[in-house]
Amino acid sequence: KGRVFLFQEGDKGSKKGSSRELVKSFKQGIKEATEAFKQWTAVKKMKIEQEQQRKGKKPAPYKYIKNNIPVGNVHIHKAELSEIPICECKPDQDDACTSHCLNRLLMY
Repeated sequence: KGRVFLFQEGDKGSKKGSSRELVKSFKQGIKEATEAFKQWTAVKKMKIEQEQQRKGKKPAPYKYIKNNIPVGNVHIHKAELSEIPICECKPDQDDACTSHCLNRLLMY
């Protein structure tokens, strides 16, 4: 009974042969397996390269920021406390500072 092994790069075949036809077909099988293995490794290598290129195009992971920083020649306007209008809401009201509040509407 014969044993079967997976093809590995560098396989050459057996040294002893029972018949010429069997040796011929075995050598032909080794040639075909070698060619198929080369094609398979080339395709595998190409897929790995494409995957690495695809990973290179991904944006960097999201970085949380603590505050906004303006870029370029931008003037930052900071309101003084005396300029901010005071709302008429009272803390003891049921709907104190809701969506109708003046400060909330002006985003202060």
